[in-house]
Amino acid sequence: MEIEVKNNLGKTLKSLDLDPSVWGQDFNADLLHQSIHVYLANQRQWTKGTKTRANVNYAGQKLRPQKGSGRARVGSKRSPIMVGGGVAHGPHPKNIRKLLNKKMRSKALKVALSAKLKDSEVNIIEKMPVSESPSTKNVIDCLSSLELKGSILFVTNGNNKTLKKSCENIENVEV
Repeated sequence: MEIEVKNNLGKTLKSLDLDPSVWGQDFNADLLHQSIHVYLANQRQWTKGTKTRANVNYAGQKLRPQKGSGRARVGSKRSPIMVGGGVAHGPHPKNIRKLLNKKMRSKALKVALSAKLKDSEVNIIEKMPVSESPSTKNVIDCLSSLELKGSILFVTNGNNKTLKKSCENIENVEV
């Protein structure tokens, strides 16, 4: 598999050979769906909760005698049937972290990258659009010359602060 390496103006300079074990995977919709489901589930907070009868703050004394009043037996003010008592079946805080196996995670990433490459949504640029000082204008000119549209993700081999600063004000562009 080969991909073209372009310069900032969109002209092809050379081509690179890509590893087919990463970029040549068959599309697996079930695995992608599962990995996205796990990712979104782990983004949730899961902090909603109500107090159970163990968490409600009341004294442990009996409200009235067991017999003799003619009324029903009541053991505790914390009971869910009492006003101000704990909630029986409310949303209690829970830890619902989902996991994927390491092999499944790496395979899902490879499948996603392969799908992006097949749809020709992967571009390799030889040199970054900004060099020393941050310049949003240079990045916008580069994106228009490369005819890139939609959501754009710049992947660099290090923490490029000038590129990050240059792309802060551009919509749908991440570094």
